[in-house]
Amino acid sequence: MFQKYPDARRIINRLTDETQYEFTLNGRLEFVEGTDASVVWEKVNITKRDVLVNEDTTKSTHPYVAKSGLLDKPAKVQYPEVQISIKEPVV
Repeated sequence: MFQKYPDARRIINRLTDETQYEFTLNGRLEFVEGTDASVVWEKVNITKRDVLVNEDTTKSTHPYVAKSGLLDKPAKVQYPEVQISIKEPVV
């Protein structure tokens, strides 16, 4: 890809530069405790898997589906609105 598109590395680097992005979150969240939230960005190695290959995760899974009743009201959820802006456009 880099041989065919020599400018690809620069564009990829710009798009993955975390300092170029900021986002605003508006709205109401479900199940919120506290009055503020903070986000900590960490560098992670995306080539590693977090789950062990031999680990059976289905042993600890217990799904439960609730049935709706006649008097149940529909949930009124105002989902958050996310706005993402880039400091400098990629050209």
